[in-house]
Parts: sequence; structure tokens; C-alpha cells
Amino acid sequence: MSKLKKIIICLLGLWLIVTAYIYVKDVITVKTMSVDGWNFSKENPVQIKEIRLINKRPGRIGIKGGFYYAVAVVKKIPGEKLKNFLIKTLHFYKAPCQKYEGGWELEISGVYLKKQSFQDDFLDPEMFRNKESVKIYTDGEQLSPHGLQVEEGSNLAYFTVMTSKVNPKVSSIKIDIDMGEKHYTKVFSAKFNTKTFGFFSQRPSEFDSFSVRKVISDELQRVKQGQKSGTVEYKSHDLKDRLLWIRENKDLIRYVDLGYLENYKNNKNVFTVALKTVKERTKNKFTGEQRFYLIWDNNKWVIVDVTPYKRL
Repeated sequence: MSKLKKIIICLLGLWLIVTAYIYVKDVITVKTMSVDGWNFSKENPVQIKEIRLINKRPGRIGIKGGFYYAVAVVKKIPGEKLKNFLIKTLHFYKAPCQKYEGGWELEISGVYLKKQSFQDDFLDPEMFRNKESVKIYTDGEQLSPHGLQVEEGSNLAYFTVMTSKVNPKVSSIKIDIDMGEKHYTKVFSAKFNTKTFGFFSQRPSEFDSFSVRKVISDELQRVKQGQKSGTVEYKSHDLKDRLLWIRENKDLIRYVDLGYLENYKNNKNVFTVALKTVKERTKNKFTGEQRFYLIWDNNKWVIVDVTPYKRL
């Protein structure tokens, strides 16, 4: 065997070892507990929907690191398929995931109604953003939240509060939110489902399991591909016909204006989301819009109304 072939084989072996090492390091274990159903109203303006325990965090990449320069160069390469392949490859070989120190990360996600005026008894979003108003207890021990993420709509918002150094074998989780005149307190017995996620099986985003936006996004994708409806039902068949425009759509889609209505056309506790189309990702010049109205009924989402898609 020539010296060149030996060098090539050694380099190939080294590449395979590095690739296998990074793949294993990037496998994340997530314990998830979903809270079934909805008990959500003006009188009960907060609902926890999902609790997660996570053993690793994404690898940290310096802002001035070579990774970002490499991505910037790749984005200038013509051809979308080649460009996307190279970007995914760069993401794979970035800094690998790292275990959380002292325990696992705990994320508690849910929904709340925003305060609209001083007369309303809805939760004040400004107060909720203050981490001091949220307390988390695991097996009776109080932990300080280190992060709070809020995705706001018109009068509805999704939130995730985070704390760290949690025992993955925790048996009881309590969350207490100071709402000013009253407290929201809920205790959960830990009953987790465990899954692992890697580079080829990305874990869902924090609101995917209960987001109305995700429900509509998935349903539109099924309609576009001519598939049957998944977990969504329609109050009347003609409502689904109002989605057929998506099969000819070439524009980008944005979901905006998440909302909640106590009553809408003889339906109570209605969730709303608006869809808007746009030509270019970086611009806000909308080309069309459509609004959806949904309720949670008998453990499934029901679309009770859809406005016709309107070109702007």
C-alpha cells in the first residue's frame, strides 16, 4: 500500500471518529410531561401546558468564531439545495452539546391572558416578565428561575420559565406566580415520557405541542399536499374549502395576532390566529391575510370559523 493511500485511510478514519464523537455528544435526552385539556378563561388566566427536563444545552459558539464566517460564505453560493446541505453540515460540526452542570434544566411552558386595562383582572405581562414574581419548587425545594421567554399576541401570550440544577428523578413540581391581587399556584406529580433527539431528529420547539399557530400550520401543510386532516376537525365542511388557496400559494407565510375570545358566534373560549402572506422574508409588505377561530372540544381542536383568504 502506498504512503498516500495510508494517509488517506488514516484521515478518513480520523474523520469517522470525530463525526461519531460529535453525533453522540449532540444526542439530547428530554423528559416531557404534557398537561391535557384546557381549563382556560378570564377567571383562570394562566395554564401550564408542558413541563420538560433537559440534560444538555447547545454548544456555545463565539460570535466572532469561524462558524459564522463560514455560514456567511456558504449563503453566497448559488443553488438552494447545495447551500442548505452545506449549512446543515456546518451546523453538525459546530461546537457539540454540553451537559448542564449540577443537574438538568427544567422548562415550564404555558399560556396566559394579558392585562388589557387597569380594570381587567388579567395577568399583567410587565409583572410576569419579572422573574421575581415566579417561584418554582421541586420536591419542596425552592429554585430561582434564571430565564423567562414570552411570545405575545394581541391579548394572549405563550411563556416558558426556566430553572437549572434539577434532579432528573424529581417527583413533585410546583409553580407559583404572583399576579398582584391573587396567586396562580399549581402542583404537578412528575410523570414524564423520555425521548432522545439528535442531529437527524430535532426536538420540537417549546410551544409546538399546544400552540394554535402550530395546529394551523400543520393543517395547511396537509391541505397543500392533499392529505386528510390530522387531529383537527371542522365545524362545517365548507370551512376547509377556504384553505384550498394554499395549494397555489408561492408566498411566505407568517402567523400573527394570537388571541383569545370569551365568546364568538355561540362558541366559548375561542382561540384565534391570523395568517399573513409576504413575498420576501425580510420585508413586511403583506400580500394576503386570513383568520382562524378554534376551540378545544372533546380532546381535539375544532375550527369553528375561517375568514376567506383576502389578497391585499
